[in-house]
Amino acid sequence: MAEDHAGPLAGDWAGGSPKLDNLVSMFKGLNVGAYAALERNWSKVLKAVPPGTVSVDVRVVTDPATGRPTKFTIDEVVNGVPMSYTFEQ
Repeated sequence: MAEDHAGPLAGDWAGGSPKLDNLVSMFKGLNVGAYAALERNWSKVLKAVPPGTVSVDVRVVTDPATGRPTKFTIDEVVNGVPMSYTFEQ
């Protein structure tokens, strides 16, 4: 879609692959908004002194007809605190 970005599931700052296996169609507002905010927080935690801990599980639900992602579910554990987020697009 015209409003989509090629959004990385794991940014290169976190060792994410620069190849297509790490990219999904992501609404640009999500890619530069809420999803980016999560990534910035993970980066901040990992760069802290002493560094914190971050564990992330991202699940992508796609439209069977188009293959385009319709929902991202993110489960994170940051410094032992679990949180879940769901973003629909």
